[in-house]
Amino acid sequence: MSESLAGSAFVKGLGRSREMIMREEQNLMDVAGPGVVPLRKTVSRTASSRQPQVGCADPGLSGKEEKESKTQVPCLVMEKAACSLADVLHERGPLPQVEVRGVAVAAAEALVRVHDAGLVHGDVKPANLLLSYDGLLWLADFDASARFGEGPVTRASPHRVSPQNEATPGMDIVALAVTLVELNTGVLVDSNVLWRASELRKLGCSPEFSADIACVLGSSEEVSAGFVVRHFARRGKRRLPDPAVETRMWDSTPTIDFNPTGWS
Repeated sequence: MSESLAGSAFVKGLGRSREMIMREEQNLMDVAGPGVVPLRKTVSRTASSRQPQVGCADPGLSGKEEKESKTQVPCLVMEKAACSLADVLHERGPLPQVEVRGVAVAAAEALVRVHDAGLVHGDVKPANLLLSYDGLLWLADFDASARFGEGPVTRASPHRVSPQNEATPGMDIVALAVTLVELNTGVLVDSNVLWRASELRKLGCSPEFSADIACVLGSSEEVSAGFVVRHFARRGKRRLPDPAVETRMWDSTPTIDFNPTGWS
């Protein structure tokens, strides 16, 4: 995520294009509700930049001077979270299955809301799953989102989302499954590989959890977020992790711009 802390809120926008911020604002309004980071309001902030001015009349300067340019840019003010799951993973290491199941259900419930709104999130990963101060899980960072049938996701994190002709809900489901494996083992697996239960066990997943992940990844048909909720809620206890003590917004796989035709 690219937020900066300001008091009791995240402020996001400086350094990003107006179009990107306004698109994320609309996406957040479309999916507002439980499981999604709350958007408080949109405000304008003054952004300053220095641009060289050629032809300076002052002989003491070498033909150039810098002139400060100030413009008003929109910024999103969102509810502040305690930390991200990337913070938790970085601080504690692999999480127990009971906590990863809690994440699976809560994140999939959020994706039900997103997909019902006709959106694909496009960048599900630990850094974009936030823990609130009152024990909730929030899905955040909707600037990479795309609408069904409106082309591919144009920004993604390496190994988490494969470029496709069209954005589909299945992209989010695969990214969530990869995230669950990472939370349980500390290993970021490649989403382009069809992971079998036996291979997931070698990474450190329990037989039961390996079977559940393999079922989601290996289904002959694209599974829904609702299926994931039911699939991971049906077995025993689950809970969300406690927040990390040190909050640094750690993210080992930042979102990047990429050209789908150049994916390797």
